[in-house]
Order: sequence, then C-alpha cells, then structure tokens
Amino acid sequence: MATGAAGVISCPACGASYPFKPQLAGKKVRCKCGKMFEAKPPKALPAEPVEEPDIFALEADSEVSAIPKKKPTVTRMPVSSGVRTTAGTAATSSPSPAAPDLAAAYPTHGRRRVVAQEEDPGDSKRKLVVPIAVLVMLIGVGIFVMMGMKGMKKRAPMLGDDAKITEMIDDEGGTEVKEWIRSHSRHMIHNMTPSQVEAFADRLYNMGAVKVYAFGEMISASLAVELPADPAQRKALFEFEQEHNGFRSKATDVGQKYFLLYMF
Repeated sequence: MATGAAGVISCPACGASYPFKPQLAGKKVRCKCGKMFEAKPPKALPAEPVEEPDIFALEADSEVSAIPKKKPTVTRMPVSSGVRTTAGTAATSSPSPAAPDLAAAYPTHGRRRVVAQEEDPGDSKRKLVVPIAVLVMLIGVGIFVMMGMKGMKKRAPMLGDDAKITEMIDDEGGTEVKEWIRSHSRHMIHNMTPSQVEAFADRLYNMGAVKVYAFGEMISASLAVELPADPAQRKALFEFEQEHNGFRSKATDVGQKYFLLYMF
C-alpha cells in the first residue's frame, strides 16, 4: 500500500497520525497512547509520507492490549496488482492467496494481559489465626498440668483417715453441722435436739476445731472434725475423741487433717 496515497487518520486524544488503510474503515483502533477511536476515511492527503507507527485493528466490541512489552517489527502488506488507490477511496480486487491478511500482519491472539494478583485478605487472617490458636492451646495445656500438680500437692500425703473422710464429704454432701441441722426439720444426730447439736458443735469449736461436718440426708451417724495446726488444740481434740468414741478404735495424731467422731 502506498502510504502517501491513502491519507492519514489522527488520534483525537494525543494527535498522533497514522496511515489510513482501507481494511481499517469503520473499525475501532487503539492509539499507542491508549485511546480507542473509529478509523474513518481521511478527507485530506498528507504532504509527505508518514512513518507508520504501531497500531492494531480491532473487531467491533473486541479488545486487545494497547502497547506490547516489546515493540514488534512492522510488516508491510504487499499490494496486489489489481489494487488501485486514489485520494480518500480505494477499489480492491480479490486478494492474492499469497497476500497475508491483517490478523497475520498484526497478530493479537498471542498476547496476554498481565493481571496484578492481589493477596486474599482471608489468607492473611488464616495465617494469623493458626499460630494464635496453637499458642492458646499450649497455654491451656500448661494451666491444666499446673492445676493437676497443684491438686496432687494438696491431697498428698493422705494421712490417718483423711482419704476416707474426704470421700465422705464429697460423696455424702458433707455440710457444716449447724447449717446441716437447721436445713431440715427431720435432720437428726443420735438422740440430740437441734439446740443440743449446736451446743456440741460449739464445744468442739472452743477446743480449736476448724470446721465440723455432718453427712447424710436425714441422720448423721458421725461427725468429721477438721483439725487445727496448733499442737495444744490438736491434743485436746484427740483426747476428746478418745473419750467420746468409747469402745470404737481411737484416732492417733499422725499429722492428718480430719478425724471422725462416731455419734452412736
């Protein structure tokens, strides 16, 4: 194609000029500045031939990349002997089989758009949650182990009848004796009235008992006495236990926390 005979078209955005080709008539083209516009036949001829820059013809409503990463080599289309051009118009005969079409001269299908990949916010949150969950789990395990060790220290050693009495308090609803006798009108300890039970409990408290427990739903056959740390008070309470228990086996002070007073 003779570039000087076909006229030029100009980009309405930046003013860049391009040689008009009959194949572009009525189609959308993209300027190297990125502006797309319709290629209309020019009304005036250029005074001198214009160097042909990069431009790509587009099908209607189709899209191609504006500027390739590397400037492609411009391939000029050979004009068959049956093509004649005049100012602003062109008459074409059937193209020669050897003449490449426009798509072959300006390939576009091989180009790919480079799309910036944005990191998914959800991935960042998940990356943060996992180590936090592991840390919380480790802390929980550490607390559980420490509590277990602390509980073992509290229960060890179990001297005298401490194991038996602790089990009775846990399993039989061991309650402070005064609270227990007042909580139900049918609660009984041996043949004592409620006031006698409270007086008996006060006697033990005056000797130094830390707490006195009663058991059972109706009748408490024994009382558990929590012992103080003071040696003199412990001695007085053990002497009382030996006198009160009568024929039953006597408790010996081996450093235990409780002893039982049998009420029958």
